[in-house]
Amino acid sequence: MFSKSKTLIHEDKGTGISSNLILTMIPIILFLAFISSAAAFLFGQNPSTKTNERHAKLPVAGDRLITNSQLKAAAGIPLIAFASKPTNPLVAVHSNESGNWIRIPSLKINVPVSEALSMKDQDILNTLATGVAIYPNGVRPGENGNVFIAGHSTGEPWKGPYRFAFMNINKLKASDTIIVDYNNSRYTYVVTESRIINPQDTHFIESSGTTPTLSLMACWPLWTAKNRIIIETKLVAINPLILNK
Repeated sequence: MFSKSKTLIHEDKGTGISSNLILTMIPIILFLAFISSAAAFLFGQNPSTKTNERHAKLPVAGDRLITNSQLKAAAGIPLIAFASKPTNPLVAVHSNESGNWIRIPSLKINVPVSEALSMKDQDILNTLATGVAIYPNGVRPGENGNVFIAGHSTGEPWKGPYRFAFMNINKLKASDTIIVDYNNSRYTYVVTESRIINPQDTHFIESSGTTPTLSLMACWPLWTAKNRIIIETKLVAINPLILNK
């Protein structure tokens, strides 16, 4: 049996590659592979490097995107929609107010927004005294996942000047615009749906998600904490924000 195997190998020598040649080429192949990997590492093309999935598919200030004229007409501000093959540069938006804000044009809401120090109730309440609160669930405006913002619908005087911030969010309807000015960028969301939930249903606070969304929450009905009203939205535009001097 062994002799037959040797004979077969011998017969293939005329048309195949000799074992000596293979042994000679192995070090060369290994050397070329090493050079290729080293070059990829030095020039930032290491195939093992993972892209930050949270930001991978999102535009940022300076990206080239396509204008969504329908949303622009509805909101009265220049908006940008996502495009795989953009044709025009990102449009900057000017503002007279510094800091972070949430703006809902259809309800004439213009309220400061801040991120709470933690998910603890007292930290959320402390933040609500200064406006509306971003829950620190790991997602901020513009990122993949769900940004969760809570605001008072009603409240006693000691709850601060923004205790009626979300008093009328039940009037929001599909396609209404919600604007978040945050860290020198304007993030524009549109309403997709609303619902009333039990306070024990906390899955809306979760940050998981492959697309950028935002949820607004307030106690409901007015003057009670029986339920919560949730407004769900999706991100449609990102604009660089320029403060007027």
